[in-house]
Amino acid sequence: MKKILISLSNDTISFKYKIDKTKQERDLTKTLMNTNVISNDELIFSDSYLKSNINILSSFLTELIKAKNITKLTVDEFDIVPTVLDIVSNIKSITKLYITCDCGINYAIYEKLLESKYLKYVNCFEIPSFMLEKLSDNGIIVDIRCEIISISNFVYQNNLINYTKLYYRKTIKIFNKLNSVDLNDFETFCQINRNLKTIYVYDFDINMIKELYKILAKTNKKNVKVLIYQNLNNTDLINKSIKDLRLINKSLIKDCDSKIKIIYSVDYISKNFIKQLSITNIKTCLLIVVLLELVVFVNVKISNYKTKKNIDELSDITNNLSLLPQDDFGVDPNVIEDENAVSDDTKTPIITAYNTKYDESFDKLLSINDETRAWLRLNNTSINYPIVQGGDNDFYLNHDFNKDTNANGWVFIDYRNNMDIMDQNTIIYGHNTQGTTMFATLRYVLQESWYTNPDNQTIIFNTPSAQYVAKIFSIYVIDNTNDYLYINFSDADYINFINMIKGRSIYDFGVDVTTDDKIITLSTCNNTGDKRLVVHAKLIQN
Repeated sequence: MKKILISLSNDTISFKYKIDKTKQERDLTKTLMNTNVISNDELIFSDSYLKSNINILSSFLTELIKAKNITKLTVDEFDIVPTVLDIVSNIKSITKLYITCDCGINYAIYEKLLESKYLKYVNCFEIPSFMLEKLSDNGIIVDIRCEIISISNFVYQNNLINYTKLYYRKTIKIFNKLNSVDLNDFETFCQINRNLKTIYVYDFDINMIKELYKILAKTNKKNVKVLIYQNLNNTDLINKSIKDLRLINKSLIKDCDSKIKIIYSVDYISKNFIKQLSITNIKTCLLIVVLLELVVFVNVKISNYKTKKNIDELSDITNNLSLLPQDDFGVDPNVIEDENAVSDDTKTPIITAYNTKYDESFDKLLSINDETRAWLRLNNTSINYPIVQGGDNDFYLNHDFNKDTNANGWVFIDYRNNMDIMDQNTIIYGHNTQGTTMFATLRYVLQESWYTNPDNQTIIFNTPSAQYVAKIFSIYVIDNTNDYLYINFSDADYINFINMIKGRSIYDFGVDVTTDDKIITLSTCNNTGDKRLVVHAKLIQN
């Protein structure tokens, strides 16, 4: 008879086999009901008792789980997963399941997961694709640990390290021209993926665009935007390929309900604005101006006529009225009020996500935004926020912590980062807004009085499962580049990467970083918008 240890700690309840160590423990099966409470946090049951008394255990554990605010379930033993799922099936707070053994999901577990009412997330070693699709349709996100081995740049640069990332990814980025191996991996990605919405292309090649179209059509991908970013290196190539791009775009619209869009840089637009205006557009603009002037003229004439006709009546009325002062209270929805701002009529604060003082309590923060991942604090700046992570790097560019639309966005973690294991480089973005919100005060780090102050050289970075301090080792401003935005590396590449970003620093912080270390990267645009301000810090767990 096997015995099962149930442990409750932090926000997790775990089930695993207990190995006997003493005669007293070996005699456990002789006790009444074959169970023994070791402490408030650990219990032992025989496997037969566990299977025979599911309802009793479920009721008993429900109270403990509620008292300890348990939300995660961990099962170390593959063969008891179905029984454990029966026990917790009616416990609402258990929303995450981690099956820690390196075994694939079988039918017994799959059927129990389909019956689950409250599970929203499952972490496992591997799962057949049809099971993943069905569970996803049932609202359960499945995270697979089994990594895909590939030498493809496409796979590496998009961090498509496992089946889950292939399946759920909404956006992909193409930083370099795709070779035949890359294109094969892209086709495999399209065959598996269910959510692709945007392809960002930074290195333009017309033949590559043709191949992308063929693969999208072959794999029946719909409603995908292909965004081609113009830069100094590809401007001539794009201009020479406009006719071909139009033909490909027409085919994309017809076959895939998708389209190509060229994203021109601000410099290019400003230099070529006049050239892009056709004679037809100029005539149209002139016609609109004439029509507007005509409408204004007619309205003025009508208004003057009505005023003259009724002036006697208006004079009689105004003679009998006291003139009262009139106030015009207007609220600009794009203006962020500060903490003490009040409207003139009510004298009460206008509450927004930007002036709300959030408690550093992940239970409360997750109840407001279920994509909360960490808390970030940087001394002698206004950076002291909960930070989030979306399904892509677009949503929080123009949505706040409450997920309301706002151009100031929120501070967010790169969607590629896995916060459960902490990648070698965790990347955090935020707008350099006007005022002091988001990453606006990150510019303080460029002041010598700031970065030479030892109190400022430590960043607080806490997650629901761990608390960290991060020692700053590099600060710099650089032209727009993606070379510091990689997530994971081989040892050799990581050493080269660390040496590169340390070499850019405006100050030598004297912090050693090795291949065993993990780092966080803070990134925002500088005041002119054409460069990036970057801070790197080494994570140290408390």
